Amino acid sequence: MAGLLNRITVNALLKSLIAILAMAVVIMLLLGVRDSWTRLTATDRIAIAADASGDVFTALHNLRLDRSFSFRDLNSDKQASAVPPEITHARDADMPALKSALAKLATADFPERQNAVAGLRDAINKLEALQQESAAAFQKPKAERRQGLADEYFSETGAILQLLESTSKQLTKSVKLADSFVDQLMDIKQLAWAARDAGGDNAVMITNG
Repeated sequence: MAGLLNRITVNALLKSLIAILAMAVVIMLLLGVRDSWTRLTATDRIAIAADASGDVFTALHNLRLDRSFSFRDLNSDKQASAVPPEITHARDADMPALKSALAKLATADFPERQNAVAGLRDAINKLEALQQESAAAFQKPKAERRQGLADEYFSETGAILQLLESTSKQLTKSVKLADSFVDQLMDIKQLAWAARDAGGDNAVMITNG
């Protein structure tokens, strides 16, 4: 009887150990899957933020050029035979970048995303209408251009610039601490835009003057 009990006890002990080891392996696998999923999610978020930031930066740069040149030419007495090439070049770059940024921001994960996307969509629609109107206005005498068009164009592009800058900062914060190397790149991008912004303000003051 004692031998039978010993065999049963050893058998039960072995089964218990195997069950515990199996549970430990399953738990380790589940933790590994969760860790991999977390890294994948973070990587996807970083990739979307980086792609969107690239479009935002392109839009910011060309919008500043567009705003300065358009404001100057709409206020001038010069009647052009076509949209000035520097304005065409800026607009051919800023509008595609804005639409591409809008599409990517809609899939990004950051606070106030819905408000930012809705605001940018409305701003793009207004800018498109103003670009069409101003394209025709460049080819008219100054007296025939809608009064206040230059100021409205300057104001609307300025509002989009502020919205893009705010959204860019939110994107940067959303991926902060996810990857140290990416953090450094995002910081460099913000510094580059700050330098570009300061230089642009000085250039606008000179050209408009």
